[in-house]
Amino acid sequence: MCNPCCLIVGYNTRSDVIDTPNGYSELPEKIICPYCSTITKAVYRRDDYIFTICFIPTCPCCSSSPYISCQNCMRHLPTIRGNPCRSCHVSRPFEAEYCPNCGTKCYGEVRNLRVN
Repeated sequence: MCNPCCLIVGYNTRSDVIDTPNGYSELPEKIICPYCSTITKAVYRRDDYIFTICFIPTCPCCSSSPYISCQNCMRHLPTIRGNPCRSCHVSRPFEAEYCPNCGTKCYGEVRNLRVN
């Protein structure tokens, strides 16, 4: 006779704010998040994957590489484009001819800050 046994395994993800990693550039103080539309600070985050047995965390498996996220909604920001606005000093993670915060024209200023 065989006794059936069910073992549930998987992983959980935990996202932590980290200091600026070595070799990475400093982030702007103020950005406009394209997801939550707030003016907030960009932060570096890293995801930690934790192995679970029967929904009980047992040991860390691996970590993701650092990425830029919004401090408010914690969503991943792809690329921060352009220098901060000359009037309000807000950076934007999307292409814009005018500053979405104050409406000042951005004169072809280009600076890409990308973390893969």
